[in-house]
Amino acid sequence: ARAVLSGERGWSTDCPAEMTADLRRRAPGYVRIAPSLLLRCFFFNCTRAPFNDARVRCALSMALDRERLREAPAYAYVPPGVANDQTAARYSWSGAPLAARRAEALRLLQEAGYGPGRPLRFTLTRQGADSPSAAVLAAQADWRAIAPWVAVEQANAGASAFDCAEGAWAAPYKDARPYLQACRDLCGYASPQFDALLAQADAESDAENRAPLLAAAEQAALDDAPICSVSFGASRNLAHPDLAGFADNIEDVHRARWFGVRV
Repeated sequence: ARAVLSGERGWSTDCPAEMTADLRRRAPGYVRIAPSLLLRCFFFNCTRAPFNDARVRCALSMALDRERLREAPAYAYVPPGVANDQTAARYSWSGAPLAARRAEALRLLQEAGYGPGRPLRFTLTRQGADSPSAAVLAAQADWRAIAPWVAVEQANAGASAFDCAEGAWAAPYKDARPYLQACRDLCGYASPQFDALLAQADAESDAENRAPLLAAAEQAALDDAPICSVSFGASRNLAHPDLAGFADNIEDVHRARWFGVRV
């Protein structure tokens, strides 16, 4: 960061999140934050109880308070700007107040057969062996707040089987398809509607016709919640105002051959 601020360098990826506010104050125009391909989330194991029941997955997804976490709250799976501007897919409850969502989460869990006589118990696997992330702590607290009989225990990553796992997913290229494939590959999710829409999208060669099929597939998955989205990530760069050719982009790719000096 010091090299960019001093003018020795034109660009740097050294822009820690905790320093963003201070850097913006000290050097207006240097900090460049843009949406990225990263989705932070929790993966539900749809192949075994309790998460083979969509009601349980939906209940936990809607009870999470995303707004108190630092990055952009995610109410979908595909980051904005990825799927040919087809960004209409969202959790159906995304506009409801948190209190109403938690009441509905309680109703869904009770409908699924859980309660004081049959507690909902599962393990939340966190990334790494260090102290739990803010997202893990928030999720554990929010899910326990649904009812006294919701019991969430933490575990470190490493086990081959999991109930619910903290994770992050970034597509290797700018397209919605990899995010939807993650529902299958990382959660074991399948449904006739979802599978049919993906098959139609895969058979469609026209990008404009393919995009709404992917958006519909995303909506079908959101309605079943194999993944609990948490937040969309962001790229953070420092770029000297005199550096020409630097452009924010969702892939966070910056080719030095396009750089120049403003005159």
